[in-house]
Amino acid sequence: MIVAKIILIDVDGTLVNYENELPDSAVEAIRTARLAWLWEMAALKLKRMLIL
Repeated sequence: MIVAKIILIDVDGTLVNYENELPDSAVEAIRTARLAWLWEMAALKLKRMLIL
């Protein structure tokens, strides 16, 4: 079974500042989400290895 997780980010002008830049808080949130995804993928791979 394949489980897909998707993160959607609103980039229509409400996430960026007036200079059209991502604020540090948005960059940190994206990095945190990416790291959480990597940990989840590693745990899933380990779980599959232990089952086999």
